[in-house]
Amino acid sequence: MVAAAIVSGVAPEAALVGSAAASTVESFTLRRVAMVPAFLLYWAYSQAESVAWLVALLIGFSSQHGVFGQHLCSLLKTRFAHAACSRPVLDDTKGAVVYLCNHRSWGDFWIDAAILGGTSFVSRLAVAPAIPFTALWGYLQGWMWFFNRNGKPKDGWLQWMTEFLRRQHSMFPNKGLVFYPEGTRSQTPFGNPIKHTGLNAIYNLGWPVQVVITTNKERLMNERKCCVSIGEQLVSSVS
Repeated sequence: MVAAAIVSGVAPEAALVGSAAASTVESFTLRRVAMVPAFLLYWAYSQAESVAWLVALLIGFSSQHGVFGQHLCSLLKTRFAHAACSRPVLDDTKGAVVYLCNHRSWGDFWIDAAILGGTSFVSRLAVAPAIPFTALWGYLQGWMWFFNRNGKPKDGWLQWMTEFLRRQHSMFPNKGLVFYPEGTRSQTPFGNPIKHTGLNAIYNLGWPVQVVITTNKERLMNERKCCVSIGEQLVSSVS
């Protein structure tokens, strides 16, 4: 490479830099290609296991999606930790507790289930096609609370959301719920602006709220880059 550069009149240092850059790009591309099958395999496994839990539910066996979440995280050797300033999680088995969590990837549904012990989740219906069998299992068991943002309710969104949350919790009353206040996934450093309607509905219901922020969710599973990571440490801070 250096000899060819001298013959062609290009500075050897520039040739070496160009060679290193090309090698780095090639290495990154190979890693990216290798991660795509791992991502697809992990996603497919999550849906296959959801089918198994769904069948168990249909034939009368109870299922714990908190255990499901812990298992999926353990497959990637995920480590969990709490920030030094973190507070204890409120007991949500004796009344509704809302956990306001950061939403970073599809994997949040089992990451937060593992962290918080199998809560309910409020989600737009548009999310269901991304995790179809998990969504169907959760919907039938009562811990996936889907809503459709198309159109406008007659009494307005605030009244509709208040009644929606009250009704859904009455059907799955023994755990709290995860609410993503941004309304959609975001991988920006500070997230997206929060949506006020859901928070106002929770305030109207008088339900206690805790903020639960967890780092590195998008590194565990990142559908935008089609990759998963092994051995990630997720650190949670609870208000």
